[in-house]
Amino acid sequence: MNIKNIAHTVAHTIQISQKAGQQTDYIFIIDFSHQHKPADGCLLVHYDAAQKTANIKSYDQQYKDIDDPLNQLEHASYLECDEDLDQRDELVTTLESALAATSA
Repeated sequence: MNIKNIAHTVAHTIQISQKAGQQTDYIFIIDFSHQHKPADGCLLVHYDAAQKTANIKSYDQQYKDIDDPLNQLEHASYLECDEDLDQRDELVTTLESALAATSA
């Protein structure tokens, strides 16, 4: 998926959860490719149901190698970003803008 589609998918799903009063936390897993191979880096977007907010965490290893309590949460989806890892900051910025629009 490209950056725009990932941001839209995540923000739209979170907006639906907020409106529906979702009671369960969940995460979106976003992995990157580098020269058509898995890159050493990923993002997790955590939806906090109690606060009705989303937070983005960035890691310098693949999702499968992360040791974080967020891994225990339900996975809303696993998304693969078709961009190289050097586009991670752009994706974070795009996600933050899309998420801000959902809470407006």
